[in-house]
Amino acid sequence: MGILQRNYLIIVLLLCNYIALAQQPEFYANGQLKAEGKYKKDQKTGDWVYYREDGSISLKESYNRKAPNMKTVEYFHPNGKTSATGTFINNLKYETWTWYREDGTKDQMGTYMKDKPFGSFSYFDKNGVLKEKGEIIDGLMHGVWEYYYTNGKLLKKGVFLRGKAIGEWECYDFNGNYENTMVYPNAFDDIKFYDPKSNYRAYATNEGKVPYTKNYPNGKPEVVGQKYRGYNDGDWKWYYENGQLKEEGSFKDALPTGIWKTYYPDGTLRSEGTMYKTGFSKDFILYHPNGKVKYKNIDSGKYATYYETGELYIEEFKVLGVTTGKNYYNKSGKLVKSE
Repeated sequence: MGILQRNYLIIVLLLCNYIALAQQPEFYANGQLKAEGKYKKDQKTGDWVYYREDGSISLKESYNRKAPNMKTVEYFHPNGKTSATGTFINNLKYETWTWYREDGTKDQMGTYMKDKPFGSFSYFDKNGVLKEKGEIIDGLMHGVWEYYYTNGKLLKKGVFLRGKAIGEWECYDFNGNYENTMVYPNAFDDIKFYDPKSNYRAYATNEGKVPYTKNYPNGKPEVVGQKYRGYNDGDWKWYYENGQLKEEGSFKDALPTGIWKTYYPDGTLRSEGTMYKTGFSKDFILYHPNGKVKYKNIDSGKYATYYETGELYIEEFKVLGVTTGKNYYNKSGKLVKSE
């Protein structure tokens, strides 16, 4: 190949490469520039800029040369200030995203996975001061969350379980001093265990003692006991789906009797008390998952509920099983309210 031919080939290749990477602008019907950027092998590459019909910038995209399905973006308010920044992979939100108000102050910031909030999130007030922060999993608040006053002092903090506030939440005044503790139901506070008032009866039969077993769909036992002439008799046990013991107690003459106990899914004792005819006697005790007493009778007609750390939370007064009054205390022992 001669020198002229080689030079001609080089020029053609350079020209093809230039054409392939040349700016290829897009326009609105009125002639206003709509977008400008480069293509390589029919795919966008490098930096792209998009405009509104009034000429203001609406979006900037930056494509990763080594990962063409990935791009970082910056959106703009009509006044030219940034409205949001983040990363797309296959047109789905990933990694850290940040949003801003029209005046430039930060509004919120959080991480995404497959277009869904997943990970740490922070929210800011109109002055850009941190307002609240915590974790989000599958679009739901989960784990420890903290809320703040406009002066930056902690307002309250506590735990969410799949979007539901649970356990003890500490509250503080505007100066950051501890003020009170709010208590929300825990994950297992609403577990429905054996209800003696509705479950002890059955249809009488002439059969003697017959084993009784009911299994979960996974094949593990849900209930194990025995029947005598159609009624519950002797020792009975209830289980969680993971096989852990959930509740145990005994029946005599078709009625629950003796010591009954319930357990958390990890095997920790949840409650215990003597079953008398159709209900627990006054020695019933409920425990926190950490093993500390949560609720018990402390005197005739007087009951107490405790924080997980052991301090008195509620003083409850009952007459013939009916609540007549309650006193609420914070962890410092101060009476917060009475009702």
